[in-house]
Amino acid sequence: MTNICQWNECSTSLYTLVPMVSRTSLFFLSVLCSIAMSAQLSPHRVSPSVGHVIELATEYMGRSEYDSAAQILNEAFAQTEVAYSTIDLYYLLTYEAENMYYNALFDQGLNSAYRSLELARTMGNDTLTGNSENIVGLMLMSLDQFDEALQHFRRAIAMLPHHQFDYLSYRYQVLSNAAECFLKKEMPDSAFFYAQSGLEEARVLGKIRGEAIIGWTIAEAWLKKKEYNRALEELSKGLELIEHSQHRDLVLTMYTTLIRIYADSNKRKELFEWMERGLAELKNPLNTDYARSVFLETATDICIAMNELKKGSDLMRSWKQLQKNLIEKQQGQRLTILKDYYEKNQRLVLAKEQDLAQQGQISLRNTIAVILGLLSVVLVILIAIVLVYFRQRQRIAKLEYKEQLRRNEIEFELRALETRMAAISAERDRIASDLHDDIGASLSSIRIYSGAAHKRFADKPEEALRLIDLINEGSSGMMDRMSDIVWSINPKNDNVESIVFRMKSHAGEMLSPLNVEVDYRMDREAEHIQPSMTARRNIYLIFKEAINNIAKYSKATHVDVDLQVHQGTFVLEIADNGIGFDSGNHKPGNGLITMQRRASSLGGVLTITSTPGGGTRLSIKLQIARISDIPVR
Repeated sequence: MTNICQWNECSTSLYTLVPMVSRTSLFFLSVLCSIAMSAQLSPHRVSPSVGHVIELATEYMGRSEYDSAAQILNEAFAQTEVAYSTIDLYYLLTYEAENMYYNALFDQGLNSAYRSLELARTMGNDTLTGNSENIVGLMLMSLDQFDEALQHFRRAIAMLPHHQFDYLSYRYQVLSNAAECFLKKEMPDSAFFYAQSGLEEARVLGKIRGEAIIGWTIAEAWLKKKEYNRALEELSKGLELIEHSQHRDLVLTMYTTLIRIYADSNKRKELFEWMERGLAELKNPLNTDYARSVFLETATDICIAMNELKKGSDLMRSWKQLQKNLIEKQQGQRLTILKDYYEKNQRLVLAKEQDLAQQGQISLRNTIAVILGLLSVVLVILIAIVLVYFRQRQRIAKLEYKEQLRRNEIEFELRALETRMAAISAERDRIASDLHDDIGASLSSIRIYSGAAHKRFADKPEEALRLIDLINEGSSGMMDRMSDIVWSINPKNDNVESIVFRMKSHAGEMLSPLNVEVDYRMDREAEHIQPSMTARRNIYLIFKEAINNIAKYSKATHVDVDLQVHQGTFVLEIADNGIGFDSGNHKPGNGLITMQRRASSLGGVLTITSTPGGGTRLSIKLQIARISDIPVR
């Protein structure tokens, strides 16, 4: 299949300036190289009805209407009037897997891909088997199972011919997938080998877009090795092929890589020249929202990293709005596709069980007809028939009951998924609003202080220097808060180990200059908790405020940090051996009030106990079911 044959997601080297990677960019390259419309009317040897379904599904996926594609495929699976051939079922399953892939439903897509692989092996067709091996490899690579994915890619390369029909994988596309997998494994030299092999075949076949994308992959490999001139050389070759073509999404992708190269090599002039060209390219109607989102996110991160805060803020607003539109569209499509997929599978299971039950009843009726001829045992036979009949009825009733249980389970999972997505969307909106307000307030303060410093520099240089220090303090604080927000929304940090790592980093920065020792203890159960984005942000900010208070007021020489799980409760305790205070008569300040508010927002309890000369202990207790990112029934 040409649709799912090539690269599955952006290289992990796509972001070298900041640790955040948007979920929107996960399938960007798949969409970039997808839907090369076939010169054939339909795949070879399929029935006319299935060929028509595949043509429509290809057209819908080419327009990113994946829910419509899923609907027409499920309608084909639901047809019972015509018995499909093995080749018909093969193409329906491969296209179902592809549609799941584009919607990040990799586990479901992997199931369909494995089923198509089994069919291809039963047909003894190496080309179809190689095509399915490629699809299975893509699903496994998207699930970060790189070694298993490479095994399937190698088998696909060995089975696929050098020249092939559309609707199936080309060999050069599998070579490119293998190169992408090696990039993810941080093995650029192996990526070069496979990419060069694929590049030669793409040129022979005259696949201009494929040749350009392979060149982009090679440039990404050079970028991993920090060989900026070679990366620029490969990108220049790719741009020469497609810069004046209709492939505007690929052009914008190459612009994205160019500004990363110039940012990494600290060439500001070239960086902002190409950034302006990319911003102009955003307006091209032939471009895709995926390409626009990745470019805006990369440009935003670069501007922030280079302290171009105003430009970064403007780009961030544009990116957030575009990302919000994409997420709303994708959420609706994914829910529809998941619902149709599970309903289709349940129909197939129920139909199979009902067919077995019907066959049993037919066999029973034949047995009755024979037994009726045996008059000597007619009474015994009639009793046996009644017993078997009631057993069959009970079996059907059990099947119906199991089906109802499955439907209830699917409805529960869908509701949980909808609730989780709504919560994530609300949290992102809140973070975007907070970030906008924080940046606006900080920039306004900087503008006021800088204007006052400019006016007083001539007659009161000491006052001007004090204002400049305030500007520096304000900008540093703003960057620190932005770093906390970027960290909290990065899905790679959805585990307790990531929180502890960031805790250690902040505590070391604040307490090491004061010669304060810090001991950390975390039990094994706590390592497996996956807190939500909101939970990990609030837990970290409570810890950060506590460490800041220790550094400022405690005069401690030792701090203990404990993370434990006890009877479904996550417990974080921070204790120091400082001067302490009378917690019973102490009026809480803004910092303590804020910590209590954050704990309450997570449904937890925060307590502080301290005595003069006896140190201070802060404890927060949170129900794991409230803070976990995994739905709990």
